[in-house]
Amino acid sequence: MVKIYGIYHKDCQDGGFSAIVLKIAMPNIILHPLGYEEFDNFPISLNNGDIIYFVDICPKPEFLFD
Repeated sequence: MVKIYGIYHKDCQDGGFSAIVLKIAMPNIILHPLGYEEFDNFPISLNNGDIIYFVDICPKPEFLFD
């Protein structure tokens, strides 16, 4: 089953409100707060076909295209 994740910038009003918008638009989304320093230990195990939305935070290109 495909899962949809929303990663938002933690400890930030913009990130929190962005997460609220995602949850309203997609009630089944799995939200997870993340800080810039935490990309090296990414806490989510993705499966083929899973969808991930980044709001108010963007990982470095090497994270996305590893």
